[in-house]
Amino acid sequence: MKRVALFLWICLITGTGAYSQVAISTDNSTPDNSAMLDVKSTSRGLLIPRMTTAERNVIESPADGLMIFNTTTRCYDTYNGITSAWETIHCLACPLPGAAGAITGTAALCDNQPGIGYSVEPISGATGYIWNYSGTGLTISSGENTNSITADFSSATSGSLTVTGTNICGSGIPSAGKAITVYGAIPGAPVAGANGLSETSIIWTWNASNAAAGYRYSTADNYTTSTENGPANTLTQSGLTCNTPYTLYVWAYNTCGHSASTALSGTTYTCCGISFTMTHLALGSGVAPVNKTVTYGNVVYEATGPNTCWITQNLGATHEAATSYDDTEASAGWYWQFNRQQGYKHDGTNRTPNTTWIADIFEDSDWVAANDPCALLLGVNSGWRLPTYSEWTAVRSQWIWPWYPFDGPL
Repeated sequence: MKRVALFLWICLITGTGAYSQVAISTDNSTPDNSAMLDVKSTSRGLLIPRMTTAERNVIESPADGLMIFNTTTRCYDTYNGITSAWETIHCLACPLPGAAGAITGTAALCDNQPGIGYSVEPISGATGYIWNYSGTGLTISSGENTNSITADFSSATSGSLTVTGTNICGSGIPSAGKAITVYGAIPGAPVAGANGLSETSIIWTWNASNAAAGYRYSTADNYTTSTENGPANTLTQSGLTCNTPYTLYVWAYNTCGHSASTALSGTTYTCCGISFTMTHLALGSGVAPVNKTVTYGNVVYEATGPNTCWITQNLGATHEAATSYDDTEASAGWYWQFNRQQGYKHDGTNRTPNTTWIADIFEDSDWVAANDPCALLLGVNSGWRLPTYSEWTAVRSQWIWPWYPFDGPL
């Protein structure tokens, strides 16, 4: 019996040494001679230890070449015993969601409005949606983390709304911002501006109203029948009759409602070729030297451009001059010193008013509009003005003095 036991022991020792390789397979095949561990399958793979970066970093005394799959970075890591550091072998791809498209929904609203919908086309590869608003007071009441939300606005400010697709890999490219204007109240009525006048047209202008989304206008004080003008605070009316007063009503509006009307008024310029009468008063005007009623003729004369209208006599002249040398007050009218408002009557001997005369005036410019006697005596909004320096030079270059001015259309 002792001999048999010894034989079996020797056999066990011999068998263990001969088959120290390990094979894991479904067909009971022997391991390859070159492999210490031979894993064989046609339906399953090899899964090495999986752990986070934090878990990997607390492995005690990792061996040189130790491998793990890092679930934090989705990378295969190995330990380099020479540098005493973990190194990445290969990372698995993780596709981010696609870029978000344009957001649809209300762009302008009144504050304290609930139930406003916004949506975006489904984003490729997205499992979630993150909505962001640059303003304040927007709350998502339903649809959080989806491509279609319902928002409530309360004590809100204007801002920009964006959405970004997300998945396990991260966030995609956000949408372009959708501008949302939040109005706190109905806008105030527009304030009339300076109108641009001509014989047959008026360029109406008004100052922009706070919180206005746009403006409407009408020749009647009726908002219901008014015409849309969009955000522009100017409007041109053409084909009008010369020397005629006009009125235009304008309203400012937004989502909350519309303002009261503002009446704009303007009178087209005097019809060129039709004489007009003005009464000039000396008292308090600082322009006319004496009280006088004058009827002025006018004519189209294109020396300085098409359709330019000129009066055919000097300011204060009772009539056009009878001769080129007629310097009487009735024909020559009144005199002015350059860029000064006050006019003077001179009868050849006496000057009215007989105030201090400035002997020398040295100025190299056009007349200041506020001192222009044509505008001051014929109406600030009448369109009449003195020629500019360049216009006067253009006229003089066409004349032979003194006959042409007298014989010509002026």
